[in-house]
Amino acid sequence: MQKTLFIIRELSGGGAEKVFVDVLNGLKANGCAVEALVLFPGGERFADLAPTIPVHVVYPRCSFRALTAMRLMKWLKFPWILRRDVLHCLGSHAFETTVSFVEGVPLLLQSWIPAKRRVAWVRTDLLENHYTKVFFKGDDERRLYGAMDAILFVGRAALQQFQLLFPGLPNRHLVLYDPIDVLRIRQLAQTRVVPKRKVTLCSVGRLSPEKGVDRLIVAAHQLRQEGLDFDLWVVGEGTEREMLEREVARLGLTDVVFFMGFQKNPYPFLGQADLFVSPSRAEGFPLVVCEALSLGIPVVSTRTAGPQELLADDHGVLCDHSVEALTAALKGLIVSVEKRAYYASRARERAEMFDTQRSLREIENMVFGMECNSSN
Repeated sequence: MQKTLFIIRELSGGGAEKVFVDVLNGLKANGCAVEALVLFPGGERFADLAPTIPVHVVYPRCSFRALTAMRLMKWLKFPWILRRDVLHCLGSHAFETTVSFVEGVPLLLQSWIPAKRRVAWVRTDLLENHYTKVFFKGDDERRLYGAMDAILFVGRAALQQFQLLFPGLPNRHLVLYDPIDVLRIRQLAQTRVVPKRKVTLCSVGRLSPEKGVDRLIVAAHQLRQEGLDFDLWVVGEGTEREMLEREVARLGLTDVVFFMGFQKNPYPFLGQADLFVSPSRAEGFPLVVCEALSLGIPVVSTRTAGPQELLADDHGVLCDHSVEALTAALKGLIVSVEKRAYYASRARERAEMFDTQRSLREIENMVFGMECNSSN
């Protein structure tokens, strides 16, 4: 059986990393020969990979060489050391197919690894959040995408934005939705009772600039000034946490906004919330919005690519990117029990689109053809 290598930078606590683990575990359970390549070990999701999946770790520890290789690659566009270390890590292993599971560094690593077939997976709106351009010289990113046998996208909107950024690429472009295990999410939401005091808003995600938690805090301040009584749970970790906590203290919101940190099982928080909020500046097909819909939680989101697709036809509330628009959208649901009930029913209806096994079958057919036992 021919092997397929899935490539990701590391297995931290983000949504893409969770899907990476779920996809590889699901494919392995279905009889597919999958292996993983990561630059660094550890991370919140690393131990969740099935022990039967071979994992190639380029840098087993954070050494001076590892730091030097990454800095040279990012700041000077000189990837020679990183390339040598990746190929040394893989040694004589041969792969029929390689899959760069997210954009940026995995795409660069993939370009160095011999394979008969290369597949790229784009998981964000690269037109609005072209964070990957710092890793490439000149037109190299477009050239590498152009060398792919296929490019997969988490949603139609992510595909459309990609085509605007890189028009005219000859590849086969396909939309493959992530596997969302609705039943499992609902079961995990029942494993813990999270006490709440009042109408509760919840945001889950990495605390980094593109996730927009800074403007959610300003919106919370405006809502508080208008006399609304609510709590806001912020679930997640990231580089902006200290800055966000200082802003909460400055605005006098320490009795309103609560930082819950990274939660390996965030579903009890989602399940207890009255509203889920996605204030992101750019999103491809956000896993956590799918999870909130699976739990029947009303969703308020800024107009980013993925949520516009997920919440179309009034399955949630979309708003513009200004703090004022976000504030107005949240206020409309905080003050109205009827609106919350309506959007909760619409969320449950939308969750019917998620089908784990169907998604895994589509991934198998795209990446493996008829190689997996379940596809025969």
